[in-house]
Amino acid sequence: MNGIDKAAMGRRIKEIRKGAGMRQWQLAQILGTTQSAVHKYEHGVIPEPRRLIELARIGKTSIEWLLTGRHWENGSEAKERIDEGTFHLAAALRQFEERERRVVEDAMRILSDAAGRVERDGGREIGQLDTHDLANLLKGYGEETYPCGQQPRSASRPRSIPVLKFGTPQSA
Repeated sequence: MNGIDKAAMGRRIKEIRKGAGMRQWQLAQILGTTQSAVHKYEHGVIPEPRRLIELARIGKTSIEWLLTGRHWENGSEAKERIDEGTFHLAAALRQFEERERRVVEDAMRILSDAAGRVERDGGREIGQLDTHDLANLLKGYGEETYPCGQQPRSASRPRSIPVLKFGTPQSA
């Protein structure tokens, strides 16, 4: 296993254990090993594959992150791996042309701005509002949100925004 910084891997295993609020002996019970073995893992001994799988599950991360400090999907160094839905969304967005991606980015900015406005003006988080309250707060939120001050061509949605079907990538 060339290229693995074993001391750093041990620190990541310890981070997972402490993040789960466990002592070494408690993690050992879950992994089906001894407290001495957990101590060795935390000091650079690479656990067996089945134990790596369980450590990744406990830490809500990937085996790749445990071993290398990075996720293979996106190169992220953050412990938590992206959830499956986000991964599928990213795969679907990769199928879009550049122009379509810019439209989606604009739409996401508009939605983010609207959510911030709703929380600011409503004094509550969006999840705490019923549909009627949400609609009232969003009334009139239009002119300042569309790129370049352009309004949609119809009352429904701008003609250029593609419809996303999540879970199945769109063909280019």
